[in-house]
Amino acid sequence: TDTELGGYVREFEMRVRQDTAGGFRADYGFVATVDREIMRDPEREVGYGITDSWDEIVETLQGAPVSTDTELGGYVREFEMRVRQDTDEIYMRLDDEQIERQLLAGRLNMLFRDRRAHAYIRQLMKTEARMSREAWVRATDASDLVHGEVMSLRTTVLGQILEIRELQATDRRRSTEILELRTALQGQVKALQGQVTALQARVTNFTGTAGTCWRSYTVRDCPRGTSQRC
Repeated sequence: TDTELGGYVREFEMRVRQDTAGGFRADYGFVATVDREIMRDPEREVGYGITDSWDEIVETLQGAPVSTDTELGGYVREFEMRVRQDTDEIYMRLDDEQIERQLLAGRLNMLFRDRRAHAYIRQLMKTEARMSREAWVRATDASDLVHGEVMSLRTTVLGQILEIRELQATDRRRSTEILELRTALQGQVKALQGQVTALQARVTNFTGTAGTCWRSYTVRDCPRGTSQRC
């Protein structure tokens, strides 16, 4: 009957809860409170985003008649799997929460441990400020001498700057003169090259004319019968 089936399922649920609760790694102290809240209001989410699957299983079992032991075993295995999954997820989130608490506790301990270092740094800053004031007082006594030296150095630097500017202007003028001379020399070289080319042409023409005249003169003056030797 449905009553016997419900009793069997509830007995199995009790046994599963006892078996799973006995093998947990950590004791968080507030797990019992969470279990009491789940049993008091099984339809409400218990704060971890997981709902109790008991009502769904009971409604399924009551709505569908059980004909064989195989179907009952399937329902029981499904219920056991859901219970174990929900329990594992709950304790996984509890582990994450415990790790987060440990991290926060570690940070608090670190801040508490470093309070002496912070006090020492504050004392060092005060000492540095005091020494800076004393150094400023000592430096003020020699400020007049330093000011005079700075003004003298400034005058020297200004004089050197003016001298450098004059040298730069002279260098620019010389560069301009050198460029003009170079341009003039290039023009003269081109003119001389033109003259040399003209002289070479005249020499070539003169040489060709003289050779022709000499050969004509030689043939004309050779005796008859000996022109071939000439």
